Amino acid sequence: MTCLFTSGSAQVNASLRPHIVERVYRPGDVIKSQGSNTRTVRVIKLGLVRADRSNSDSDARPIMLLGRSRVLGLPSLLDLAEMSTAIAMTPVRLCEVNSDMVKELSWQHEDFRTQLFDRGRDYLDCMADWSRVMREESPLSILCVALRIIAQEERSPTFRIPRHAELAALLGFRRETVVRQLAALMELDVIRKIDRWHGMLTGKKCHAASPDENGCTSQLSKRIALDHKPAQLSVHRALGIAFNAPDATTPSGSSAAPRLSTHEDKATAL
Repeated sequence: MTCLFTSGSAQVNASLRPHIVERVYRPGDVIKSQGSNTRTVRVIKLGLVRADRSNSDSDARPIMLLGRSRVLGLPSLLDLAEMSTAIAMTPVRLCEVNSDMVKELSWQHEDFRTQLFDRGRDYLDCMADWSRVMREESPLSILCVALRIIAQEERSPTFRIPRHAELAALLGFRRETVVRQLAALMELDVIRKIDRWHGMLTGKKCHAASPDENGCTSQLSKRIALDHKPAQLSVHRALGIAFNAPDATTPSGSSAAPRLSTHEDKATAL
């Protein structure tokens, strides 16, 4: 995907060039806010941008990440308010042009108008991809697919891995869950760490780490199943049932049946 402001015809590019403003944002900076109309169309040149969405009943929650060449501010071309808040997750560099200028050129040049339609479709495709992430069948698959989308947004197999806390907020995980699942993906050689902040995809598919009945790969199931233990334990306590977590002596693929709590034990003892 190329930059919207430099991939048009020579005439369109020449008209846009004097109006392009480049801006730099630090991690955590707000680029645009939901509900505002900034009258600006922006193109991401470098970095990752997180889109947050709020409604009347809840605070803003992350819904997607956007990377290189993605276009922000398309609603302003229709005089509509922004649908989400954009926040820099990494150092970000953007190019921006006044939306009135972009609108005028789109009326005059059909090829540029077609490019705008294509970028709008790409934005919706990206949103749909992130929506599907949470439908994966295990935390391991969710994180794997999310990292693949991030690599696609960076336009490179080598990409910057967001901080564990940021990934946890995006995916609805605990930070410890992200750490554990990331270690599992590296052990399975789906991803390799280059340095503290960067990773590389090896080409192995996410479904190659086929989940067992616990939603985990067989060789890592005992370790990763711990992510589900606290929730299971609280449910068993509420029902008055003793929770027997699988240990190292439990054969893979089997689990001990739940044992009734102390009421039956006391009756037996008497």
